[in-house]
Amino acid sequence: MDLTEQLHLADATGWRRGLYQDVMATFRAPIVNSIWRALVANRPLAARHLWAAVKPTFETRAFADFSVRYRDRVLDALEGTAEGPGLPTYDPGDVGLSPSAFATLRGQLATFDTVAPRLAALFAVCDRACSGSFDAPRGGHAATAPAPAWLDADRGARVTVLDSDAARDAAPETVADIDAYHGTEFLPSIYRCAAQWPSYLERVWADLEPLRAAAGDSSAGFAAAEAAADGTVDGLLDRPPAPFTVTAGTLAAAGVDDPDDALEDLRETFAAFASGVSSVLPVLHALAATVDATGERDWRL
Repeated sequence: MDLTEQLHLADATGWRRGLYQDVMATFRAPIVNSIWRALVANRPLAARHLWAAVKPTFETRAFADFSVRYRDRVLDALEGTAEGPGLPTYDPGDVGLSPSAFATLRGQLATFDTVAPRLAALFAVCDRACSGSFDAPRGGHAATAPAPAWLDADRGARVTVLDSDAARDAAPETVADIDAYHGTEFLPSIYRCAAQWPSYLERVWADLEPLRAAAGDSSAGFAAAEAAADGTVDGLLDRPPAPFTVTAGTLAAAGVDDPDDALEDLRETFAAFASGVSSVLPVLHALAATVDATGERDWRL
């Protein structure tokens, strides 16, 4: 499956457009992530069935609790102790931006802060759904009660990004360092977004160096944030709020002509997207925090 072949929202029609609108409404974000754009372009019926299988998880009160805990635990790890480096915070002048440019940056980073827990869960839940290893949903009210309507509602702005080459041209040394740090095949969207404001990206990447330098020490910096993120996702998978299973049989029933191949494509796609995700998703919360654009951290079940 060619992951570079993607159906964008502007080009989607019929049920495909409806699917995108449903994903955006469920994820409470004004964007459709590239994994859905690739799946719908390459495996439309399989993508439709997969979304139907996993969507109920993201609508529950239990998932809302997960999303808040995920954000809070990641940021708590990055904020560190009073003696630690912590997260920098900026005003427009600190990063060489006008107030209007800074407001645009804040709005887009708020969107990334909203979707980070949802992407973390999406990769893990879809991987589990396609592996056939789901056991049973959790019990209790929160497993079936709806998520609070106010949580993460109307946050953020439509995200715009540079292509990878333009991002590298905008901040060449910084982006080269980012590539080396993450080691991912593609430059993650968070950096292609931030590269629209190179003075911000260069400043924040330099200021976050002490938190990156703690790599290998799971008690500090981004290493601690990654461990916190992974542990929170594991907790969701241990007690999932809703049943989700995708098999060759269910894909065939959904009208997929080659269900075995389609299932393998789904597995490989989520494996490709999940590669390196643990090191990237905490950055979404970190950058949002630097401009005071993070969401709810205190609400619990």
